[in-house]
Amino acid sequence: MNFNMPVPEDMDMVILVLARKLADVEREKGQEDAETLELAERMGVLLRLNGDYSGAGRHFEMVLAARTRKLGPEHPETVAAAHGLGSALHLSGDFAGARDVLARVLDSCERLLGPDHPQTALSASYLAAAYTGLGDHASARLLLERAFESASRVSGPTHPDTLQAAIGLGGALLGLNEPKEAREILSRTYSACLNLYGPLHQGTAAAGKLLGTALLDCGEYSLAAKRLAEVLGPLKAAYGRFNPMVADVLTDLSTALSHTGDHQGALDSLRAALPASVKSYGADHPTTHRIAGKAGVIMGATGVDPQKARRLIEMAAEGLERLLGKGEPDAVAFRLFLDALRKTYGPDRPDGDKGGGAAGRSGAGDKSSAYADLLGIHDA
Repeated sequence: MNFNMPVPEDMDMVILVLARKLADVEREKGQEDAETLELAERMGVLLRLNGDYSGAGRHFEMVLAARTRKLGPEHPETVAAAHGLGSALHLSGDFAGARDVLARVLDSCERLLGPDHPQTALSASYLAAAYTGLGDHASARLLLERAFESASRVSGPTHPDTLQAAIGLGGALLGLNEPKEAREILSRTYSACLNLYGPLHQGTAAAGKLLGTALLDCGEYSLAAKRLAEVLGPLKAAYGRFNPMVADVLTDLSTALSHTGDHQGALDSLRAALPASVKSYGADHPTTHRIAGKAGVIMGATGVDPQKARRLIEMAAEGLERLLGKGEPDAVAFRLFLDALRKTYGPDRPDGDKGGGAAGRSGAGDKSSAYADLLGIHDA
């Protein structure tokens, strides 16, 4: 059950050629022929790597159904197809669906291969990622601790499977608000990834990103800023600058820089995070509103442009309250900061004079343009 495949350099061309071959073979031999299913599975992997998670899921689902009928649910090729489907569901944001599929995969791996087989540990790591997506960090931790211990014992402390489990375990510990323990694990893991993969590998970037968050949560702001800045370039190279991980790193970097007194650097980080969040999550998303609101807080606290700061914070608070309710913690904090700004700089301008242009628009569909105008950026 080989769940990993190398990434082709010219992905779009490879997918196009494979799609033609798959259509020809399916027409000649039928949908449930072994060669058809092998090509369809490979297509699912390539589509997943290319970011087409729904397309990948459709191919894996077709292969899974056919292999279940022909080979049975416990056959290794059937289990591999189920893993592919679970991975595609997870990446598409269907964490509950991914959990259900990947739980069956793990159960099959344990029966077919044993609890200490490397593939079983890898399956546990994928299931844990689904639990993390659902916010069930405790279940994720149990799975990842088992996977980490098994991989360490069988493959060694610096094997890729061990490092993958360690990265996931560090993330789960952060979700459980245990940053000191996460820092210890992630510090070792980041160093091991640097030695094994180098600084530009996705695994190194993921470990560095989580280590930066752990350092931030531990109050080690200067070191957090250093680590987060280190991984930002590799993350952009691996995923592009409009990626949710890039947005998360920039947001954490802004917080670290603010605590070190580098308010301009913090504001610049949020200006870069906003377009990444808009393109990853959408303009009317809590993450996007939080980024804009934090930028407004920095602008207001440093006196850069109090009027624009108030408009940013007000729009962000309104968005969070509409999406998550009046008691949302960040919205409450933004409202309190708005009150402080009004005491310092006087009341807001009339509704018709809140910065002009796009800055005066607050509808959900206009958030992106309004935020971009207020922050002086042009690619959101």
